[in-house]
Amino acid sequence: MKYKQSKLDKFCDLLLAIGLSALVINLVSLAVLTLDAVLNEVHAEEVTDTNWTTTEIIKEVATVSLLTLDYKQTMSIRHYSHGAEANPILGHHPSDGRVKAYFETVTVGQLALANYLGHDNRNLLLNGTILLELGTTARNYKLGYYVKF
Repeated sequence: MKYKQSKLDKFCDLLLAIGLSALVINLVSLAVLTLDAVLNEVHAEEVTDTNWTTTEIIKEVATVSLLTLDYKQTMSIRHYSHGAEANPILGHHPSDGRVKAYFETVTVGQLALANYLGHDNRNLLLNGTILLELGTTARNYKLGYYVKF
């Protein structure tokens, strides 16, 4: 019997695809900016604008909140016999230490990258990360990985 995707499954897949696409575009943009800066000996201050708008700050808070939710869900997966992590970087049954190190690295790295980027690329990174994490946390919730704070 073939599994029929629900509307929520399709929506989660769409969010994940959009989020991953935005992150790939942003990484390519960052590589181009870095290469341009190196080739033209441009100082970092001329490439980036580290002044954050109120909207960007709100998006960063949402990003860190969603990463925290994803972290808590990932930690809870260990308590379910049927659970397996889908993130290939973490592996199917990661240790607590590996999960903590991954999410700490991703959160700090995302913030550092967002601070380095100019407004357009910063918003692309933030929007992509938010969409990716919304899709991930929604799918985790649908699979029954609930979180208590």
